[in-house]
Amino acid sequence: MGSFAMAASHTYYLSQDDRLQRKLDGERPEKAFFADPEDPEVALKGTYELQAKVWLFEEQADAEGEL
Repeated sequence: MGSFAMAASHTYYLSQDDRLQRKLDGERPEKAFFADPEDPEVALKGTYELQAKVWLFEEQADAEGEL
């Protein structure tokens, strides 16, 4: 996906990431990541894991994620 800096009030939506969509040749990211290579219209079943690396520089800072 890449890396980027976010402000405290910023929310990231995978489905609205135009830069990522261009990298995926116009395919919507939420479809491209989960599509069956044999049948792109079908999502692959299974357990998915999202990993995020977060660097905080202030002692009082915190980060939280939500799906």
